[in-house]
Amino acid sequence: MSLIKLQILTLSNFKGIESLSVDFGSHTVISGRNGTGKTSIFDAFTWLLFGKDHDRNSKFDLKPLDANGDEVKHKDVQVKSRVSMSTDIRFCWKEHTKRSGKRRVALLSQLLPGTPKSSA
Repeated sequence: MSLIKLQILTLSNFKGIESLSVDFGSHTVISGRNGTGKTSIFDAFTWLLFGKDHDRNSKFDLKPLDANGDEVKHKDVQVKSRVSMSTDIRFCWKEHTKRSGKRRVALLSQLLPGTPKSSA
């Protein structure tokens, strides 16, 4: 069985979070008052991996929001992570781009140079 560890999660324009990078150590606690973005951080991670929010909804609102909760127009949503596995380290990222009314979603995974490929 492989051990998978989230090392870094970076959000840009995801829901109410304009820009945030969380460096996960051996023990990371995310705490705060209601409405400060704790669930949004978890939603970003589940969206990156599964295309769904924490309630398993694939159709949820990930658009960037201002302080009043109104949608910010013409902003691209991006979530990036660095994940280590027992045998290698991977960068994964997902973008939701809105330009000229078109939507594009991309999920990419890249093996770091110099790391061995897993045998699985």
